Amino acid sequence: MSRIETVLGPVAPERIGAVDAHAHVWLDPPAAGPALRDERLARAELRALKAAGGDTVVDCQPGGAGRDGAALARLSEATGIRIVAATGYHQRRLHAPGGVWDAPGTARARFGRELRVSLDEAPGVRAGVVKAVWTDAGGVEDELLAAALDAAREAGVAAIVHVEATGDLDRLLARLERAGAAPGAVQLSHMDKRPDPVLHAELARAGHVLGYDTFVRARHRPAERVWPLLEAMLEAGLDHAVTLGLDLVDATQWSVNGGPGLPALPGHVLPEARRRGASAEQLEGLRGANALRLLTARDTGVVA
Repeated sequence: MSRIETVLGPVAPERIGAVDAHAHVWLDPPAAGPALRDERLARAELRALKAAGGDTVVDCQPGGAGRDGAALARLSEATGIRIVAATGYHQRRLHAPGGVWDAPGTARARFGRELRVSLDEAPGVRAGVVKAVWTDAGGVEDELLAAALDAAREAGVAAIVHVEATGDLDRLLARLERAGAAPGAVQLSHMDKRPDPVLHAELARAGHVLGYDTFVRARHRPAERVWPLLEAMLEAGLDHAVTLGLDLVDATQWSVNGGPGLPALPGHVLPEARRRGASAEQLEGLRGANALRLLTARDTGVVA
């Protein structure tokens, strides 16, 4: 049976409920940037998520860019929310000097070690996914992407690829194919920043997993972009290719500080999807079944 690696150990997929497929629970970056490093506040937010019907979050911050696997384990144990940690890399500006961006030749071994043995900063805690970034910059970024995809394939876990609103997506898809990455085991995150229903339909029919995560971020104009896009996917019967997340990176956005917060996924996004016509089966997929298929795709051979 396939298992999903959480910060408290592996769990069977059928035991996992509502999933935020692109979240941030802890951020303590070595460089200037967003921060989430108050455990008391994080516990309160995760308990609010649990009370709203949430179950699992995929924390997409990799090592060297603000991750703390020990903090994630403490938060999971204290709140009952399952947390999947990420190895891999983020944008260079978020990493401290001397990390994988400065030594890309070490990346594959590091990613593999964190998947199979332990996170560098948290003995006994393992990563369950690989995070990568695609900005179409070439050079070292291409080396790191190849290392991330290789590590994910070899360990039998999913890769989560940060995709910008611009850049040649065909080049990324070609690199995924060249790396032997099964489309159903790679989440193309932030794809709702490219709100083109024709493009999304083509990608879904080719087996790709599309991460939508701007539902409560006003600057991305969700009413004009992500919601019409999700409606189009529901109407076309392609919603099986969509995973949901919130990608909140600032504690002022959390519900405990008056923002929409992590509970908005089960408490607002899913009910709104129902109001916009999602069937019970489609809601079950958006709630978590699609994300579980992603997280177990490499183990089972399933392509979403």
